[in-house]
Amino acid sequence: MNIDPAALLVLMETPLLNNTEILSWLVNLRYCPPTETMNVTDAAILATFCSMSAEDWYKLSLLTAEHVNTEKLIYRMVLSEELQSLVGVMAEGAEVAMQMMNKILPTVRQLESYLLSIKDLNLESSSDVTHVRLH
Repeated sequence: MNIDPAALLVLMETPLLNNTEILSWLVNLRYCPPTETMNVTDAAILATFCSMSAEDWYKLSLLTAEHVNTEKLIYRMVLSEELQSLVGVMAEGAEVAMQMMNKILPTVRQLESYLLSIKDLNLESSSDVTHVRLH
């Protein structure tokens, strides 16, 4: 790909604060070449994207698809930060519930075995139990 190494370095070192920043970059691609109202970092990145050929875009798309966790990307692009934190809290709650269930399950299985043992005693045929039940 014919990407300026300096622009690539700027792109790699640019922190993405939120999903709207990425979306704004994609929307601004229609303003090639970059306008003067943009900051230097955005202008450099946009100039690099604007100068890419169709073949370079294809290669970039393939590299992105190969190396980006698309599930996480879509999650971060679609959900706002507030919803992401809410989903995170819900996931933590589900994890705690699963841990509690894993702790309770052996006790429930033990109780089930006790109840099956009592059933196997066949108390119905015992005359003492029948006598207690009648009175």
